[in-house]
Amino acid sequence: VTGAGMKDTTFTLDDLKKFPKVNVTTVIQCNGNRREDYHYVDGVNPAFGPPHWVIGAIGNSTWSGVRMRDLFAAAGLDVDNISLRKVEQPEGSSSVGLTGYD
Repeated sequence: VTGAGMKDTTFTLDDLKKFPKVNVTTVIQCNGNRREDYHYVDGVNPAFGPPHWVIGAIGNSTWSGVRMRDLFAAAGLDVDNISLRKVEQPEGSSSVGLTGYD
Protein backbone atom coordinates (compact mmCIF):
# COMPACT_ATOMS: atom_id res chain seq x y z
CA VAL A 1 0.00 0.00 0.00
CA THR A 2 1.45 3.34 -0.99
CA GLY A 3 0.13 6.83 -1.44
CA ALA A 4 -0.37 10.30 -0.07
CA GLY A 5 -0.79 10.34 3.70
CA MET A 6 0.40 6.75 4.17
CA LYS A 7 3.69 5.05 4.84
CA ASP A 8 4.61 2.44 2.23
CA THR A 9 3.38 -0.84 3.70
CA THR A 10 3.48 -4.40 2.44
CA PHE A 11 1.00 -6.90 3.85
CA THR A 12 1.61 -10.63 3.70
CA LEU A 13 -1.24 -13.11 3.48
CA ASP A 14 -0.76 -13.83 7.20
CA ASP A 15 -0.99 -10.07 7.90
CA LEU A 16 -4.24 -9.83 5.92
CA LYS A 17 -5.75 -12.75 7.82
CA LYS A 18 -5.44 -10.73 11.05
CA PHE A 19 -7.89 -8.09 9.77
CA PRO A 20 -11.67 -8.53 10.02
CA LYS A 21 -13.14 -10.34 7.02
CA VAL A 22 -16.25 -8.76 5.51
CA ASN A 23 -18.68 -9.84 2.81
CA VAL A 24 -20.16 -7.29 0.43
CA THR A 25 -22.75 -8.21 -2.17
CA THR A 26 -22.90 -5.61 -4.89
CA VAL A 27 -24.08 -4.92 -8.41
CA ILE A 28 -21.75 -3.32 -10.91
CA GLN A 29 -23.17 -1.65 -13.99
CA CYS A 30 -21.22 -0.17 -16.86
CA ASN A 31 -21.84 3.56 -17.12
CA GLY A 32 -22.22 3.03 -20.87
CA ASN A 33 -25.35 0.92 -20.47
CA ARG A 34 -28.28 2.30 -22.42
CA ARG A 35 -26.07 4.94 -24.05
CA GLU A 36 -27.67 4.20 -27.40
CA ASP A 37 -30.97 5.47 -26.01
CA TYR A 38 -29.54 8.92 -25.43
CA HIS A 39 -26.98 9.72 -28.12
CA TYR A 40 -27.94 9.76 -31.78
CA VAL A 41 -26.03 11.40 -34.60
CA ASP A 42 -29.00 11.93 -36.88
CA GLY A 43 -31.93 11.10 -34.59
CA VAL A 44 -32.17 7.57 -36.02
CA ASN A 45 -28.77 5.86 -35.93
CA PRO A 46 -26.89 5.38 -32.64
CA ALA A 47 -23.65 7.32 -32.37
CA PHE A 48 -21.91 4.29 -30.87
CA GLY A 49 -20.78 1.22 -32.75
CA PRO A 50 -20.40 -2.37 -31.67
CA PRO A 51 -20.49 -3.99 -29.24
CA HIS A 52 -24.14 -3.13 -28.77
CA TRP A 53 -24.56 -4.14 -25.16
CA VAL A 54 -27.65 -1.98 -24.77
CA ILE A 55 -28.38 -2.98 -21.16
CA GLY A 56 -26.17 -6.08 -20.91
CA ALA A 57 -23.03 -4.83 -19.15
CA ILE A 58 -24.14 -5.58 -15.61
CA GLY A 59 -23.25 -8.18 -13.04
CA ASN A 60 -23.33 -8.94 -9.36
CA SER A 61 -21.25 -10.91 -6.92
CA THR A 62 -20.27 -11.24 -3.29
CA TRP A 63 -16.79 -10.01 -2.46
CA SER A 64 -15.11 -11.29 0.70
CA GLY A 65 -11.95 -10.02 2.28
CA VAL A 66 -10.27 -7.14 4.03
CA ARG A 67 -11.68 -3.63 3.67
CA MET A 68 -9.35 -1.21 1.90
CA ARG A 69 -10.07 1.38 4.60
CA ASP A 70 -8.60 -1.01 7.19
CA LEU A 71 -5.43 -1.39 5.13
CA PHE A 72 -5.18 2.37 4.59
CA ALA A 73 -5.61 2.97 8.34
CA ALA A 74 -2.92 0.40 9.12
CA ALA A 75 -0.64 2.26 6.72
CA GLY A 76 -1.20 5.49 8.65
CA LEU A 77 -4.02 7.22 6.78
CA ASP A 78 -6.53 8.93 9.10
CA VAL A 79 -9.49 7.32 7.34
CA ASP A 80 -12.05 7.96 10.08
CA ASN A 81 -11.41 11.68 10.41
CA ILE A 82 -11.17 12.10 6.64
CA SER A 83 -14.53 10.32 6.24
CA LEU A 84 -16.07 12.56 8.92
CA ARG A 85 -14.47 15.62 7.27
CA LYS A 86 -12.71 16.52 10.50
CA VAL A 87 -9.46 16.66 8.54
CA GLU A 88 -8.76 17.24 4.86
CA GLN A 89 -7.67 14.37 2.67
CA PRO A 90 -3.95 14.47 1.84
CA GLU A 91 -3.08 16.66 -1.11
CA GLY A 92 -2.73 14.62 -4.28
CA SER A 93 -5.08 11.87 -3.13
CA SER A 94 -8.13 11.49 -5.31
CA SER A 95 -8.50 7.87 -6.37
CA VAL A 96 -7.51 4.30 -5.62
CA GLY A 97 -5.78 2.03 -8.10
CA LEU A 98 -5.67 -1.72 -7.56
CA THR A 99 -3.18 -4.20 -8.97
CA GLY A 100 -3.42 -7.96 -8.51
CA TYR A 101 -1.48 -11.00 -9.55
CA ASP A 102 -4.53 -12.76 -10.93
